[in-house]
Amino acid sequence: MQRSTVLFLLLGGVVVAILATIAFSDPGEVVLPPSNGDNTVTDGTANENGSSGSLPTPSTTGGHDGPVPPDAPHVTITVTSKERFVPPPRPPVLAMTLAGEELPVEILAGVGSGFDAQARARGVAMIAIDMSPIRLLRQVAVAPDGNQPARIGPRVVVRGSVVDAQKKPIAKAVVWFGELQADGSRREFVVDEEGAFEGEVPTGEGVPMVVRAGGFASKWRTIVVTSDMQPLAAMLQPAAKVQIQLAGRAVEMDQARAFVVTSSKVSSSLSQWPFFAQCVSGGYPISELGQIEIDDLPQSGVVGVVIRHPFAPLVAPTDVKLGAKLVRATVPMRLGGSVLQGAVVDGEGDVVGGASLWALPQRRRLAGGRSQRLLPPHLKDLGACYAQAGPQGFFKIGGIGEDEPVLTVRAHGHAGRNVPVNTIKNAPVVLPKWLGGDAALRIQPPVAGKVWRVSINLGDGIDEACAADEPFVVSLPHAGAFDVEMVLRIDGEQVGESDVKALMATGPVDLVTPAPN
Repeated sequence: MQRSTVLFLLLGGVVVAILATIAFSDPGEVVLPPSNGDNTVTDGTANENGSSGSLPTPSTTGGHDGPVPPDAPHVTITVTSKERFVPPPRPPVLAMTLAGEELPVEILAGVGSGFDAQARARGVAMIAIDMSPIRLLRQVAVAPDGNQPARIGPRVVVRGSVVDAQKKPIAKAVVWFGELQADGSRREFVVDEEGAFEGEVPTGEGVPMVVRAGGFASKWRTIVVTSDMQPLAAMLQPAAKVQIQLAGRAVEMDQARAFVVTSSKVSSSLSQWPFFAQCVSGGYPISELGQIEIDDLPQSGVVGVVIRHPFAPLVAPTDVKLGAKLVRATVPMRLGGSVLQGAVVDGEGDVVGGASLWALPQRRRLAGGRSQRLLPPHLKDLGACYAQAGPQGFFKIGGIGEDEPVLTVRAHGHAGRNVPVNTIKNAPVVLPKWLGGDAALRIQPPVAGKVWRVSINLGDGIDEACAADEPFVVSLPHAGAFDVEMVLRIDGEQVGESDVKALMATGPVDLVTPAPN
């Protein structure tokens, strides 16, 4: 769907959200030169590493060292911070080839997963490595003082066997080593009548080996794949069968998903169940009758069941005790307030498919994931409604109108934004692309061929002479939206002015100064 089609549909009667006003900063907050050289953030918002604190003095380039004529053009600029953007996830180097070439990754679960993840955390993560057209999953260790990247080597043949507790072969069991094909499906190897399997797997550490079979509990562990490895062996135990019934009004039940999470105590058999696989599947789909059957859990332990629906605030997990007999459980689901419909586009108006949206209670922030059991992130954001924009950028989300919620919008490669729902207007939600580098203003000279001056209210106040025909670059205190007022004076007389509203900066932005009248 093209840009014009998206906008036409929105103007045709769809109630659409825009994040074009204030997020968590005060209205009209001017970035004034602080006293005593203190650049402390005072609006209560967080900086890029997730905590409020001191901002550096803005860096500048483009100054002029020679004499400045008294009639030099003088541009006075007043910058007002309107909104602070949240940077998208930027995973560290977590995977590379044997030759040392860095490979792009996405953190699916564990430390650093999801959006707004805590910086400098320590633990394990499950990553997806992009090796187009395939993706490889690997478990890696993450630490503030240095990570242990997964190294991907050539494919080798891996052999093994799968048996039950009586050591009888389990024919037609499948073994998965964390490889996703171009269409997103798993590349699995089928066990034969004698319980044997073999398949080609890239070498390396942290390779997830998942084994599943009908009537048996799924099981996983990490292995090291080498060219001289011994045959692998897996023994599966009988599975529990759990039937879930949702207790709630049935509205678009095909949008609901069930997730199995850990309870306070994790049995040894549950510790071997592949919780992380739900990051790939997106949870268990719910039938039109609000039912789901999960048939690959072990027969001992207690799990929690979480239901995620775009119109229902997330509630605490419902505990389910596993056993050898059929287990039935009822899980409540309460629909939120009115439903908001809209679309997400970038700064050029092109659709942003797959964007994630949360309707969060006021003053709540999104919590990044760091589950020890590698659970999908954001399943602990209780009280939040979650929705995902479709391929054409459209979304529907509930929970609107209760407790003055904030609409939190995130997408990979784009600035994250938060906005009170009561400020939403009839226009698309705009997520500007994340340019990277320092957010900065690149101020163009007002008059050709002349040395000029610029005064800006950033940092402790900036007043600089600038070389003729050279732009002046000054860093902004954060990535975000800014109102910029500019006044041009020549020989002390005002000869031009301009006012730029909601200038979005996620990197260097060109700012054209007003021309003389």
